[in-house]
Amino acid sequence: MNAPVPIWHRGPFKPADRQSPVGSAAEMERRGSGVNIDQDPMTLADPAHQEERTPVVYLGGGLAGVADLIRKAGWRASVLESPETLVDGPETSGPSCLLLDISRPNPEDISFHGPLFIARRPETPIICTAEDVDVALVVNLMKAGSFDVLEKPVTNDSLVGAIRRALQRSESILKDGSEARLIKDRHASLTQRERQVMALITAGLLNKQVGAELGISEITVKAHRGRLMRKMRARSFATLVKMAATLER
Repeated sequence: MNAPVPIWHRGPFKPADRQSPVGSAAEMERRGSGVNIDQDPMTLADPAHQEERTPVVYLGGGLAGVADLIRKAGWRASVLESPETLVDGPETSGPSCLLLDISRPNPEDISFHGPLFIARRPETPIICTAEDVDVALVVNLMKAGSFDVLEKPVTNDSLVGAIRRALQRSESILKDGSEARLIKDRHASLTQRERQVMALITAGLLNKQVGAELGISEITVKAHRGRLMRKMRARSFATLVKMAATLER
């Protein structure tokens, strides 16, 4: 996926002027942000569970001062003692992003949002803030894996907007990961023969060809095909093909 176009902003921080900006925790919940409709209602009503599902913005590089702004926007703010605490820390079940200030020369910060972090925490997009942003810096940061780059000073509206987009991206990644795990679990429930049939039909072979390949009748292939479609909960053959592609990733 192509990296988003960097957004550069100027203007000092100022008090938040909106009570509930679009993309706040409440609105993300209304859009179904990570909420499973099959979950136990008692679990959803649990304050601890709701707190865990609230989007969290991790703050590093001297950005602790914007914690209040983030909380007013309806998100959680978590100030990092060091980059490593997030790389090796526990995963969050809800959307998250990292806000990192790299204004001061700091090789540790520059390497932090590189391939290692992206590999370990792909569900946590990184927003970088910096002074004297130029094209070369933006290119380097984007290549390193940054989601967005903001030039300081940054207005509250610009910062909240960038965080909102990063959390939406995080939500999408978490949803895709959840669906992939579900597909893998369903695939694991198939018999060996059903897996063979699924692999062949999603590769484009006709039932008759699958039968010849496996040494079984076409009628038997159709029976296996029907059962595996039900187990995979595939509403159509096209859906099954997409599932097969997901399993190959």
